[in-house]
Amino acid sequence: MRSPSVIKRKARSAKRAKFQIAFACDVLRLEVTDSECTNFQHRNLEWLRELLTPGLLAANPGVNLVDFLGPETTEELQERMGDSALAAYREDPATAWAQNYDAKDFGCVDWYVQQFCNSELVIGFELPPVIKRCIHARGQRYLDLRIHPLRFLRDLCFSATTNDPLIFAALSKIEVDSHEITHQVHRYRAMFRRRLMPVFAIPPGLPVLVGQTAVDSAIIQDGQFMNWSDYADRLQSELNDFDSLVFMEHPSQPSSTQITEFLRGSLEKTIISTNVNSYGVLLSNKSIPKVITLSSSLGVEAQAMGFETKFLLADPRNKFLVLDCDLAAEIPIGHGLFEPSFWAEVLHVTGERHYSQDPSSNSFSFGENYARNSLDQWAYAALQHDLGQAAGRKTLIPALGLNSFCRDSLLGGMLSYKATPLAPAQAMQLAHKTGLQIELLDPPMEIGEHRTVDMGGGSSKTYFVDGFHPPEAWGYWSSEIRSCIYIPVSKRAVALGALLKLRLHIFIYSGLIASAPVLRIRHSGDTSGYVFFRPGMPDTHVVEVSVLANSELVQLTFELTGLESPYSLKESGDIRWLGFGVREFEIFCEASSDTRIEIQNERGLSVWGFSPEPLNYKIHGRGS
Repeated sequence: MRSPSVIKRKARSAKRAKFQIAFACDVLRLEVTDSECTNFQHRNLEWLRELLTPGLLAANPGVNLVDFLGPETTEELQERMGDSALAAYREDPATAWAQNYDAKDFGCVDWYVQQFCNSELVIGFELPPVIKRCIHARGQRYLDLRIHPLRFLRDLCFSATTNDPLIFAALSKIEVDSHEITHQVHRYRAMFRRRLMPVFAIPPGLPVLVGQTAVDSAIIQDGQFMNWSDYADRLQSELNDFDSLVFMEHPSQPSSTQITEFLRGSLEKTIISTNVNSYGVLLSNKSIPKVITLSSSLGVEAQAMGFETKFLLADPRNKFLVLDCDLAAEIPIGHGLFEPSFWAEVLHVTGERHYSQDPSSNSFSFGENYARNSLDQWAYAALQHDLGQAAGRKTLIPALGLNSFCRDSLLGGMLSYKATPLAPAQAMQLAHKTGLQIELLDPPMEIGEHRTVDMGGGSSKTYFVDGFHPPEAWGYWSSEIRSCIYIPVSKRAVALGALLKLRLHIFIYSGLIASAPVLRIRHSGDTSGYVFFRPGMPDTHVVEVSVLANSELVQLTFELTGLESPYSLKESGDIRWLGFGVREFEIFCEASSDTRIEIQNERGLSVWGFSPEPLNYKIHGRGS
């Protein structure tokens, strides 16, 4: 087979070829630096073209394949989409992408689609609705491909949408046979049910919520990214019969704290949050009453496994269907997509043909993992190779009032399919033997409570979530310029207008002191105080801050002027970047009083580091 004729084009129009196919992608998903634009979809597009090229060329050796890429410089972006688009992408590229993704006005993509004018067919990878509508409005055929949500089959399969009846008819002939799904489910369920590994155990009878990344086309609606709190009423209804639930964290989401604290605080549920292999959890536990997700592919897989599944936003099999141009919902497409026979039908090729085999006889005729092994393998890798090394973390996040018996029953269910109650110390010991990490966080604060945080204990992770290194025996080092401490507060305390008084013992890393660092403390957008560190002054300050509990998760933000590393200073082999340390932390939760009104109208700004006692100032109004 001859080498494919592949041309990479951006702004210029392609010359008319004997038969030209345009390869297109989501050119709106940009990241912008000072002068460059980057788009990982360009690599995805090249990956797709390489997979499809052999079948295309076998069906029509004269076909000309053209990659159409998006802007690669800010100058190109400005020229094609305008000054306002450049400013929007500079400010927040994810938000700019979401706002353009399903736009009814073609202005943001018309410059791109114009380039397909000499192409007989547009093959896309994850095309946004606005591009599909624009192509359709120009009277051109398209075939848009994406990876199908069923990802545990013998290979990754594609799903497809098209505006062309001929292509749709050809796609229906290469749909993955339903027995492939059934056999794979039972194959892996047999493996997990035989082994019953403790790492995958969850308490029986608990619903499972499936997390996903915060920036994903699957959760874009009306120009914005949806989240769990947008569906609070429906979630409350779905979870009405349950006091506890399991939350499966997405491996690409750095922190799920905002989500789990919403579930605990607003819905008043006890949460088991875990990062263990999601397939292992679903295939090992038979008594999961329901699976709930926004629009995760894992919800589709849970349905295939026989679980009742609720999609709060949309079933991802239908989420990407553009009703005014796509012909029908997406179906799983097997290896027939790589066969010349499929492309001969799509490209209207007639005459003698030479095909490798009839794709209808085998959904994965090219062998297991043909496409999967050219990509990252997600959670499926453990099913192939690493099940014996399976490990992970399970975090019990208790709701207010969770009694010790219920707590111990949940801990037991996190380690054994028999759900025998285990006290925290027993659970930690057993977990250590199985390679599992068990964490038990503190419950929400209630009015009248005084809590001294165990700085070296696992429960301290309740508060030190973002921008901190793992705890040491004495406490925490900050790891980022911006760090956050979170304090969960009961729904009742928030309703009663609780006031939190926080006392922290803060010190600075000695390697920073020469640079006279400054630590700024913020809450709800306002500055609460500054901590100054100077040579010759005390390196530790007792910082006291009062904040209103205006939500079930109170956030205190710390911004430090710099970080330093012991390794870079040649002090030790410690390569971590260090900022400030917190060695003691106390929380007082008080009832509403006139102090609440005073704090709202006249904020206090404290300054530490210039005298033995903090300097206090009154600042009228809001601002920083």
